[in-house]
Amino acid sequence: MIEETTAEEEKPKRKDIIGIIIKVLIYSIILSVISVAAYFGFKYYKSTGEKYSEKTLINVKSNESKLKFSFDNLRKVYKGIIKIDKEIVLIDEEIERINKIETDYPNQKKITAAEKKIWKKVKKKLIKVLAKVEQTLEIIFVTYKVNPEKGMKIINKNNGNLENMINEVLVFSNEQTATLKLNKEQTFFEKIKNIF
Repeated sequence: MIEETTAEEEKPKRKDIIGIIIKVLIYSIILSVISVAAYFGFKYYKSTGEKYSEKTLINVKSNESKLKFSFDNLRKVYKGIIKIDKEIVLIDEEIERINKIETDYPNQKKITAAEKKIWKKVKKKLIKVLAKVEQTLEIIFVTYKVNPEKGMKIINKNNGNLENMINEVLVFSNEQTATLKLNKEQTFFEKIKNIF
């Protein structure tokens, strides 16, 4: 009889251990699901938690209400407009730098003229695409103001085309301005280096 009680006592211990293991696994799964949900929830909040703020865009003719509209409904187009404006400003700065060199070395106008021609070509292409995007944006904006349902259809129809136009011109421009950006970064680091 002593042997029977020990065997019977072992069975509840095994059941208790298995029950504890199952509970730990279930709690681990629940915590994992909660953690994953929290991560994606935060990521979603972070991506949609972005708020519109007015920016000074030198080359953009659209007013704030159209820009806010693009921010709210065509976020990638809005960001593309900002990038195009930054590219144009960068090119203007480069042309101004070349003009200063030209005034210092007037006998070397062939060199500076050739370089300015390249930059003006890139700038012209950026301005042309920016004007087309702004024109389309205005049509979408007014249509949406008049008839929101029809405006949403136009947004869905034109969104991809606008994004593609912006991306293509930015790829073209970035090929040219990459060295300018690199030089700007280097001069910034050189300034920090000179401080120490």
